[in-house]
Amino acid sequence: GVGGNSKVELRAYLEFTIAETPAYGESIAKKMAFGFAKLVKFITGENKDAITGKSVNVGMSGLLVLRNVQNGQLTSAAFSLPEGRIPTPNDPEISVTTIPAERYAVVTYTGPLPADSVLLGYEGEVREALAKEGIEATGPPIIAQVMSQLQTEV
Repeated sequence: GVGGNSKVELRAYLEFTIAETPAYGESIAKKMAFGFAKLVKFITGENKDAITGKSVNVGMSGLLVLRNVQNGQLTSAAFSLPEGRIPTPNDPEISVTTIPAERYAVVTYTGPLPADSVLLGYEGEVREALAKEGIEATGPPIIAQVMSQLQTEV
């Protein structure tokens, strides 16, 4: 583990593209559910291919993320998208963005999504572990599920 904390790992991820939407809800789980439902509509056909003008099934590559911290709250949900031509979402609240290749300090968990207090408590553990290694965290926290498909060797 990083900084003597066996739960914290440092990982490198390749550049990837996401479809992102505002996430509403009183808890992290509710925000994820809201975002998931909205983004599923986009990847299953509520979109328009720029060349053919037709609706296409995009699929997802297995990553659901909550990110964009405002006033201490995670405010958007995103799916990672497969490589290739991505159609334009019909829903104006959904945007498509490329996330650059980056290193992330992560805490892994298995099973159901932990309680908000547990997830948010991980940020302090991660920042403390990084500080012990002389590494400065440069971005806000994100909460992600199923990231293994994008992982590369550090």
